[in-house]
Amino acid sequence: MKIKNVLRGAQNQHVGAAFEATFHDACTREGIAITRMPDGCKQVGATRLIRVKTPWDFILTRNGKTAFIDTKTTSDDTFPFKSIEPHQAEAMYRHDCEGTPNVIGGYVIEFRKINQVIFVPAMHLHNALHCGVKGSFKPTDDFVISLGSSYRMRVSSIWI
Repeated sequence: MKIKNVLRGAQNQHVGAAFEATFHDACTREGIAITRMPDGCKQVGATRLIRVKTPWDFILTRNGKTAFIDTKTTSDDTFPFKSIEPHQAEAMYRHDCEGTPNVIGGYVIEFRKINQVIFVPAMHLHNALHCGVKGSFKPTDDFVISLGSSYRMRVSSIWI
């Protein structure tokens, strides 16, 4: 059973890395300044490092506006609220509130099953964490912004 979990984890990392590369390429094609945040770590002791969660994957800038984006990918056609990382949603939300209208944050989610990519603003991530109900984001939700298909993504749509 353990080996099955290890293999599944490795496959998920590969799929996630592939989507991050696709996202990076889409930003570059559109002339969006993009910086990938390195994975975080903290030194504990002379020879030991531990992984530290980062608040987002990418910082984007376009036309004087900045976006803090974390990319997610799912094999399903919904993204459950339980998959929201609280530390990410809260960090994005704080920056979004303080930087309005020049700063936005949120998740860019790829739905591989239906070949769709959406942007979920930080405010909706924050609300989903604190609303006390179970549920999920869907590409058809009226508050999400469609970015198109996985390989024809229009990232600049997040600023509309």
